Amino acid sequence: DRVYFPYEISLRWPPFKRVPKFRPKPVDLIPAQLKSKPPLRTKIILNGSELGENLIWKVDADKIKVFEDKKTLVFYVQLSDKIRLEKVYTFYPDRYRADLEIRYYGIEPDPKKSAVEFELSFIFEPLSRLARINFHGPIIYTGKKLVKVHLKELNKKPHSEKIADWAGFTDSYFLSALLAPKDAPFSVLAFYSGPEELLKKKKASKEYSLKITTQPSARILSKK
Repeated sequence: DRVYFPYEISLRWPPFKRVPKFRPKPVDLIPAQLKSKPPLRTKIILNGSELGENLIWKVDADKIKVFEDKKTLVFYVQLSDKIRLEKVYTFYPDRYRADLEIRYYGIEPDPKKSAVEFELSFIFEPLSRLARINFHGPIIYTGKKLVKVHLKELNKKPHSEKIADWAGFTDSYFLSALLAPKDAPFSVLAFYSGPEELLKKKKASKEYSLKITTQPSARILSKK
């Protein structure tokens, strides 16, 4: 993203092909096609009741700067005088990982009737030269094996894993993944989430998603 190299290296002859001058741009980890949709969505089911996407969460800061020490950003919603939920994000200056903890105040979530669903999306570019060389798509670690889900399979039917330690999408350079706590593995469903008419177009960009479901720990925090 910073250096202009005037040649494109190819596995075919000729091995070097001159490319026109271009201006390097910063790396954007969120595909432009997803900007109308949050790249990471969450849905909370609390004791059988689904908290809809229209629920308005407030945030405790307009912005944070992470330089020397870790910083937290708290989203919160007051469901009643006694019940409050928080989504606490923790960011670190020396690692690419961020933590998310969902806290329940004034109510005890029943693990049999409660769940948190995360949905993560990925745009596959079939015309990308790197996509033909490297694996691009969903990748799931079950604790015993690493599962690469090929996109041709997802075009026909979803792929599910009942227990996973982590799951995400990988391309040539980056892995975007959700990691479960050691004592709380989650289930994963990988599926095609774009328009059906694009499936027949080999050159069209296509959207795929992961739905990751976990049960909350059954512990109650004191009301703030």
